[in-house]
Amino acid sequence: MLVVHATRAGEMLRPSPGRSSGALDEAALDRLAGYGREATVKQDQVLCGEGHVGHEFFAISEGAAVVSVDGDTVARLGPGDFFGEGALLAGAPRNATVTAIQPTTVVVVYPPEFDRLLDDEPDLAVRILGAHARRAVAAPPLASLPTRLTRW
Repeated sequence: MLVVHATRAGEMLRPSPGRSSGALDEAALDRLAGYGREATVKQDQVLCGEGHVGHEFFAISEGAAVVSVDGDTVARLGPGDFFGEGALLAGAPRNATVTAIQPTTVVVVYPPEFDRLLDDEPDLAVRILGAHARRAVAAPPLASLPTRLTRW
């Protein structure tokens, strides 16, 4: 279970050197922090599970996680990387599992604040929506869906 602290996220949101090119920079993370809550998770904790209904958007401020689809690792995430927007934007089940590979601090944004973020921060909205579009294009075709559903 993900435990979210009652305090507002804030100064801990600093990306480390070497973050991925699609990651949010320090200024963007600082603005995002105003819309979410900070949570710290342990190594091997699942942040979101493939096929599950999602109600959170996440941004990593410290630590690292892996993304897996059908049990295969497809990406590694670090400070500034974000995920979970698809479940909030499309109301669809999660299309991947994200698991912390070390103690990791994330900012968790819930639907009302996520909607406000998209309205109030157009440049962040463009980055989030752009990432969502790139991920949707890279997703496996729907033809594989019946096979994938038989696993549940």
